[in-house]
Amino acid sequence: MMAAGGDHEGGYPSPSSGPADSQGAQGPTQAGRSLVSRRIGWLLLGYFLVRILLVNFLQLQGSIEIGLSASALEFGMYALIAAMFAVARTSLHRFKIDRLSLILFVIFGVVVTVPSAAGGGTALELMYCAFGLIAPVLVVVIVRARHSLGRWAPTNLNWLGLGLGSAVALRLVVSALDSIVTGRELPVQSAGPMTAGGLFAVFLTFMGNSAVLEEPAFRGFFWGYLEDLRWKPVWIWLLQAALFWLAHLRYIDRPYTFWVALPAAGLLLGWLSWKSRSVSTSLLAHAAYNTVGAFF
Repeated sequence: MMAAGGDHEGGYPSPSSGPADSQGAQGPTQAGRSLVSRRIGWLLLGYFLVRILLVNFLQLQGSIEIGLSASALEFGMYALIAAMFAVARTSLHRFKIDRLSLILFVIFGVVVTVPSAAGGGTALELMYCAFGLIAPVLVVVIVRARHSLGRWAPTNLNWLGLGLGSAVALRLVVSALDSIVTGRELPVQSAGPMTAGGLFAVFLTFMGNSAVLEEPAFRGFFWGYLEDLRWKPVWIWLLQAALFWLAHLRYIDRPYTFWVALPAAGLLLGWLSWKSRSVSTSLLAHAAYNTVGAFF
């Protein structure tokens, strides 16, 4: 677990500094850290109210369809996560946010999402264009915060590869067990042609409408927030998986998916971000897991 006092702006006080000087140097850092945690906590509360309560309620009621209402909810979640990035801009490493995480968040909130609104009507196009306003503003806010430079979580290519491979393997195992339990075959579904291009297109889609709307919140900011409250990592790991499971309550009519596939995914994604100390690992793994599930 990250120690509560582990982030010193200017290193240790000089030997000539007295206790009063040391306390004064650390005071603003601790106060700022506490303020960031409180703000992140409120933003997380808003995010979970939307993602777990509102989205589940509307989906179970059959009130959400592909269109303006769904886009409005996606925009709300994206905006809340963007606000978390901005609030934590000088201490992103505490929330396992690396540069790649920000790049993926911006790219798949704009480059992939905005063009998908074409032909959806004026209201829908305006809603998606709102994504395009948030992302560049977020980048400017973070870049202008000079103290954010060098305050990123590490990006490890080995962990990125392990995340992709383990997500694909887990999804194939889950699908195979589903076939054994239910007795049905595993036909390739109609998500798209089973080609490299088809897989990549589906992967991009899931990055935009699933991974970037969930991973920074569940595996990044929520995890870091509980660490600041001195929770043990294993309990954070279990709780984030439980909330992720509840966020997908709409699958309750598909017992195997709800009781097996979703908990397994939440535990794997949480473990990957925990051990790699990077949300980008779980971002890519999340999209890969959903991509394989779309075909099998």
